[in-house]
Amino acid sequence: MKYGRGVDLRSSSKNARLVGRTCQQMYKFALSALCVSTLLVCSVAANAQSDAEMEGKPQNPLTLKIGGFLPADTSARNYGGTVQLSGGGELVVGGTEKTTGVVYFDAQGQKHSGGHVYSYGGGLAVRQKASSFAQGITPYGGAGIGYYVSDVKAGWLVGSERKGGFGAKLFGGLEFGHNVIGELSYQFLPTSADINPSGFTFQVGLRL
Repeated sequence: MKYGRGVDLRSSSKNARLVGRTCQQMYKFALSALCVSTLLVCSVAANAQSDAEMEGKPQNPLTLKIGGFLPADTSARNYGGTVQLSGGGELVVGGTEKTTGVVYFDAQGQKHSGGHVYSYGGGLAVRQKASSFAQGITPYGGAGIGYYVSDVKAGWLVGSERKGGFGAKLFGGLEFGHNVIGELSYQFLPTSADINPSGFTFQVGLRL
């Protein structure tokens, strides 16, 4: 049907419906694009936050160490040897990547000249990392306090005794990458049978 100057109302209505459908499709596309963009932004933000949190937390929670122990006291060397076998471990219980709280266990000792000197114990320690001074090499240091047992057998003149008591240690070392360490420490151990087994420990270790 045509009116006035020959305007076809049916054609106009059809065109209006076509424009309406086109606008509706564009609206749906824009809404979908907005939803996808929002999801992508949220995903990137969540990943960035997760990475930042992981960077702030201590890595490699378990450390195993093995090395040698050098008693400072002459009597301890006489009955346990000048260089004794030592071993230990640490488990991270809190802190950050730089400052870490750990539960530790240490043991060392050996037989020598018909006697022996053994000591073992554990406690709590704080480990503090410094800034790296070379590629992948990071110095660290710390201190710990705990309970130790000193087991001494020193012959019939001195006698034998197993005695427990509080002790402590100071330590420092280098971390190579995030897994390998070299560490030097001094352990303050309880006296047993009038022999003090305190001394220096040098160890290598692996963080797991």
